[in-house]
Amino acid sequence: MIGIKSIGTYLPAAHIPLATLLPELREDQRQRIGVAHSLLETTHTATEMAVVAAKSALEKEAIDPLSIDMIISCQAGLSDYLVWQTAGKIQEDIQATNAGFMDVYQGCCGFVAGMRMARNTLIAEPRLQHILVCSGEKFENVMQNRVVGGYVFSDGAAAVVMSRNHTTNTILGFGLTGRGDYSHISRMNVGRIQGLVPTAPQDGFYHITGENPEGIEALKHHNLQTYMDTASEALEDADCNLQDIDYIILPNGRLDFTHKLIDAFGIAKEKTNYAYIATTGDISTADAMINYQRMLEEGILQAGHKVLILSQGAGMSWAAMVVQV
Repeated sequence: MIGIKSIGTYLPAAHIPLATLLPELREDQRQRIGVAHSLLETTHTATEMAVVAAKSALEKEAIDPLSIDMIISCQAGLSDYLVWQTAGKIQEDIQATNAGFMDVYQGCCGFVAGMRMARNTLIAEPRLQHILVCSGEKFENVMQNRVVGGYVFSDGAAAVVMSRNHTTNTILGFGLTGRGDYSHISRMNVGRIQGLVPTAPQDGFYHITGENPEGIEALKHHNLQTYMDTASEALEDADCNLQDIDYIILPNGRLDFTHKLIDAFGIAKEKTNYAYIATTGDISTADAMINYQRMLEEGILQAGHKVLILSQGAGMSWAAMVVQV
């Protein structure tokens, strides 16, 4: 049995109101987006936030850093440096010197994908006991106005220690879907093809549409169903059905699409993380575990509850996970 032994999170105190980021928005547009502000980190880099979250997870359960067998870093945003392994810096800063490490890129659903990799690795390699999965996200100098397609991106970090023979917050199943035909929808033109653009990000550094604007229209027709199909895969892997699920954790996206997800899954918004979205925004990979930890701390999630966690990464990929508290 593989479970989440400990969770650490980090949320910055500062924020930028949506009205400051996009002052030209009409009131009806603001309501459709439904996010009041973007959380802004002013001191730490993305990797440093991941370190803070990782240390919190270790300290919470008095886990010796030397007992960590592997570190998986799942950052989706631009890392502190190009051609650099964030997991290596995390290993150094938390002094987990016995741990192997790797970076996993799967867009915003990277954390769930990283937890899937950790679960499967623990099953496949009995000598391993603890795997740290973590991510820090910082969107300054990455995208114009921190808003893309009506999604308000925020800074923050999360970390989990996944352990063998742990009997709470147990991992029951995963689903993972990929659509490579949508690979041009969201990308940053910095790489081998174009090279580093010397101008500021707001001058066109980040392109949400890429070269495939038609793909966005096609995605609108497939997105909701793909979420449901990915969830069904996770439920089948967990040997349960949607009626067995007590709570669903959704990505912290724009509220109009959140309403569509809630209706599609036929669940009351009180049985989701809906209450957090307006004041948190989209923290990309860190969303899932930040929401899960909040619901644990507030006593919403109780022992025995089954939780379906959904995520989506630009590119396009979808991931789902079933956890029993």
